[in-house]
Amino acid sequence: MNFNTLGTIIANNKRCDSDSIRYEMNRIKEMLSTYVVPGEIVGLALPRTEYILITVMALLECQIPFLAIDLNLPETRVKLMLKNAGVKKIVTTKGVSEELLAEYECLYIESEKKQGIAAADYSENELAYIIHTSGSTGQPKAVEVTKEGLACFLNAMPEKIPFIPGKAMACLSNYTFDIFFLEAVLALSKGLTVVIANEEEQSNPKRIIDLIERYDIKLLQMTPSKMKLIWLYDKELVCLNQAEAVMLGGEAFPKELLEFLKKKKNLKIYNLYGPTETTVWSAVSDLTQKEIIDIGEPLSYVKFYLLGEDLKPVSAGETGEIYIGGKGVAKGYRNNTEQTVQHFVKLPLEPGKTIYRTGDMACYDQDGFLVFMGRKDNQVKLRGHRIELEEIDANLMKLEDIKLSVTCFDQENQELIAFYISEEPIENSILQQHLKKFLPGHMIPGSYYRTKSFNYTDSGKVDRRSMLALAETLTTLECAEKVTESESTIGDKIFCDSVADRIIQIIKTNIKEKGREVTCKDNLSDLGVNSLSYIDIIVQFEDAFDIIIGDDKLYLTAFSNIGELKEYIDNLLAEKKQAVGVS
Repeated sequence: MNFNTLGTIIANNKRCDSDSIRYEMNRIKEMLSTYVVPGEIVGLALPRTEYILITVMALLECQIPFLAIDLNLPETRVKLMLKNAGVKKIVTTKGVSEELLAEYECLYIESEKKQGIAAADYSENELAYIIHTSGSTGQPKAVEVTKEGLACFLNAMPEKIPFIPGKAMACLSNYTFDIFFLEAVLALSKGLTVVIANEEEQSNPKRIIDLIERYDIKLLQMTPSKMKLIWLYDKELVCLNQAEAVMLGGEAFPKELLEFLKKKKNLKIYNLYGPTETTVWSAVSDLTQKEIIDIGEPLSYVKFYLLGEDLKPVSAGETGEIYIGGKGVAKGYRNNTEQTVQHFVKLPLEPGKTIYRTGDMACYDQDGFLVFMGRKDNQVKLRGHRIELEEIDANLMKLEDIKLSVTCFDQENQELIAFYISEEPIENSILQQHLKKFLPGHMIPGSYYRTKSFNYTDSGKVDRRSMLALAETLTTLECAEKVTESESTIGDKIFCDSVADRIIQIIKTNIKEKGREVTCKDNLSDLGVNSLSYIDIIVQFEDAFDIIIGDDKLYLTAFSNIGELKEYIDNLLAEKKQAVGVS
């Protein structure tokens, strides 16, 4: 895979032109071809600088398959992914989690130039990269994406959406999330300017708004959830007044968000659909003038099948399961034959061809486009991340006191809720801290309910839908402790109430149960706060105390209780005092 055209990269207020990008790519390629043997899979562990994109491009040109590593994940999960992929060498930079990577051979991109050998010429069915998705067995599944599939995607996507050289596109995704290949690799290879958000800018809605306006971003790709977070900060979405296209995908597209975006006459609005197993995105729908939210037309190398339980096409108006064929279909799940056989199937319709069974249910609308109708299994989408609910259950039950657990997804409030059976109640903070050892933040439930039994369907399966209704009759473990008061003065801004009182006041005005007593031991999710209302509360904290809440605190599960939240805000206020010289 060769990239003859290169655009510009902006990262951390530093601009890299195409010549410097090509120079650095070639330097890294020399290092890679010296130390990496043909067919070897390498790990990639880099901070969010221009080098995440430069190094990915170099790996693709060298045709070296790689596994991108998110070092913010629990150590046990990172090591499991590295072992599953068979990684022995890691491409990194000095100072990146040296303790975690101590047992691997590290190739530092700062290394001096060495005499290289020609990059190996791999066959078309060799891997481009490995990427992990949530697994129903309690362990993540490693998807093997081919070089051919990625090349087809990079060539076909611009047929649906214009990528005009010189335009600026924001890169907001982690490089461990496959949509990175659209907003970074594809954009750069088409001559666009790729603006890479750093760790602070990446998920903080205020910083994203600033990035869009500062660099005159014309193209944006994100999940609907992230767009809704930006909407909370920027009520009129003024930051999009000069943008030209927004590409939203990875989860259901809310109708109210579409209607608001339509008010921006300068915008083209695209809905993107496609599982990781069929290489990034498989279909695009231009919703700018549409009333029905469909998933659009497949890319040129993709073929859709809508089938019933008998694996035959469903009749018009009927709901069926989406199967996807074409050159974008991955090889399978690495070292997981059982799951590969289950999801990568052969159909009588296409003898000799492998088709991916998505588990997504859909039906055709009157115009012949597919409309997503939900999942067939217990997989859900939260902020663009695929989550197998059984993986959460399996890790909860590693806690000795829990006999059984079942996790549900509240679609309306975009919240994960866990139910468990145990001899004694367990504090939410204990459950969350336990899960943080094994799971990333987006997979940790915000609410936990102890129950004596679960609800089951007639077929004997746990009825997760009715379990959600059961939550209204249960209570989470409550611990009452009065908030202690503390005075706070910042410069000439004096708060009449204590910091704690102001925090409590803001929280009480944002929960459904008005008049409820709130204490420092309360967990926000126990008070009915969901991921979206949490961001709204965070915005109010920032305004009230004139502070910026860190990106790592924008998850509902960031604080075990309000006491931890108050301590965090106290520290920010103390730093602010020190910065302005206030004693």
